[in-house]
Amino acid sequence: MQHVLDWVTINTARFSNNSETLKLRRILDSAIVDVQAGIEFCRAQCIECELLCLLPRRHEQAHECTTSHRCEFRCEIVDDHDDQEPCGLPCVV
Repeated sequence: MQHVLDWVTINTARFSNNSETLKLRRILDSAIVDVQAGIEFCRAQCIECELLCLLPRRHEQAHECTTSHRCEFRCEIVDDHDDQEPCGLPCVV
């Protein structure tokens, strides 16, 4: 975003007092605030685990960390499996 802001500043420097230039700057400043608000994470705790919620801030859904909530490590009980499978049990943080 800083690149866009710098580009607009450099390319409109000659017209700094022009009303259209000032309008462009207000629109750009407003858009920057909107984009930054849209990419902020909720950061509350997930309803299924204690990881942080990765949904956008002020969402209406339940808090979700977007993981599978399943252990991804190889199963330690090798007698029950021919292949080393992912554990698959609920993940405990």
